[in-house]
Amino acid sequence: MGITLFSVILLHVYFGRLYERLGERGITPTQGEIWRGWEFVLRAEQEGIRQVSAPPGIREVIGVFEAAHVYAFQIAFGLMGLVTLVDAAVC
Repeated sequence: MGITLFSVILLHVYFGRLYERLGERGITPTQGEIWRGWEFVLRAEQEGIRQVSAPPGIREVIGVFEAAHVYAFQIAFGLMGLVTLVDAAVC
């Protein structure tokens, strides 16, 4: 249950941050662009971001993808650490 909860938090923070930052640049991605972005991120996670060539629309905003990804993991792992400390204190 914890894995599911933190996965939901991670994805919520990631997509929220990603679309917020894209919106600041005046970019509203289409469904096709979202799909290509999702495929790119999936391959980058599996093979390494430097090993995967980014599609044309993503090249311009790859820093936004990376920053949103890192930010979401920081939040999720921070919350996991907090839960662990609370669990330790209760024990």
